[in-house]
Amino acid sequence: MPGINVRSEAVLSHEIVILDGMRVTSAARTAFDLGRWLEHDDAVEMIDALCNAAKLNVVDILEVADGHPGVRGLRKLRSVLRVVDGGAESPAETRTRLVLVRAGLPTPNTQVSVFDRFGQFVARCDLGWECWRVVVEYDGEGHWSSEARRTRDIRRYRQLERLGWRVVRVNSGLLRESPGDVIENVREQLLAAGADLSELQSLDDLELERAED
Repeated sequence: MPGINVRSEAVLSHEIVILDGMRVTSAARTAFDLGRWLEHDDAVEMIDALCNAAKLNVVDILEVADGHPGVRGLRKLRSVLRVVDGGAESPAETRTRLVLVRAGLPTPNTQVSVFDRFGQFVARCDLGWECWRVVVEYDGEGHWSSEARRTRDIRRYRQLERLGWRVVRVNSGLLRESPGDVIENVREQLLAAGADLSELQSLDDLELERAED
């Protein structure tokens, strides 16, 4: 049927689980297949979400790969797994992270917790670098549809700034239409915070080097 791709794959017995009475592939086996079949960024988004939902880690997926030496797509899978982060809580967060890493910026941590000087929790931010006190927040539609949420955000960002954190806010429009502006804004904040970005390489350059090796 149009739109349906059919593939023939060898699935080992321990890669099958029973879910609601149905035989399905395990989370690790599913991630193994997604990483080989999908386009790079789509695969990262899907595996990020799967890792977050199933508490899966990259080692689990690599163990599946070890059981299938020589199958197609292993190099592609390993390229995807290098940038997978199960801390991402939405595809938008994954896309934001990929834009930054692909531009050669340091890989940010996900779900960065910020505390005040008394050790009291202040906020959890989407992406960031604790060592430089720079965070990136993705503003989805929910941030603008609720006045109460906007008020909480304003207070939270003000508190972060008082504690010496630099906040970069992005949304779908910026990522889609002006990713260069997002990259430059983050770069400026990292440099202002003391980061040395002189010897960093972009994700594309690193992948090219690995392919040549």
